Amino acid sequence: CKSIHKAGGKAIVAHPGRVLKKLNIVEFEKEVRRIIALGLDGIECYYPTHSKEIIEKCKELCNEYKLFSTAGSDCHGEFEDTVIGENNIENGEINISFLD
Repeated sequence: CKSIHKAGGKAIVAHPGRVLKKLNIVEFEKEVRRIIALGLDGIECYYPTHSKEIIEKCKELCNEYKLFSTAGSDCHGEFEDTVIGENNIENGEINISFLD
């Protein structure tokens, strides 16, 4: 995070529900909180393979810590549920605001 900030960027953890998928929700939250303490600016809350439980936990943590909530639509092959550019998010689920 320090290197990203030094370069003028924002540190966002990408698809934590995919990376930490073997953890139960309590362990997941504990690990994400540990990562937040390293200086995160945001969490990719919305990702095609995230469960509703993971999305809600990520949103809750973003609200608690005043972090950016982001969405991803990348694809890692035909074995995924979505194709590149798709995301399993209903219109209106994400509010987008821009920084000055």
